[in-house]
Amino acid sequence: MIATLFNIFNDAQGLNQFSFANADEHLRINEAIVARNGPALSYYVLDPIPTGPDAKTWLRTHQDIHNQMNAVLGLAGNDLSEVDFNDPDQVASWIWLHAQEHVAASDKLRLP
Repeated sequence: MIATLFNIFNDAQGLNQFSFANADEHLRINEAIVARNGPALSYYVLDPIPTGPDAKTWLRTHQDIHNQMNAVLGLAGNDLSEVDFNDPDQVASWIWLHAQEHVAASDKLRLP
């Protein structure tokens, strides 16, 4: 499912697919950290991603889970707390940075 995180969505269906894959990947990463005797990261509901003004709250929450994940794994992170989902260029950049963090975490944890 990690490959889905590289898909640049431009409609509600694409956003929903991304949202589900993202939440699933975070769950897999969290479970792998705990299985390796690491701390349990905070659990947040990440799916579905809200649209409109509630998207800002989701972005901050999502950033927090990335901060926790990166800190535990010793990874450098990006600021994923800001993106205009209506701007295709911003979305494409955000998708790339976000997916790279997931790849780095999966590699570090040796997830399939």
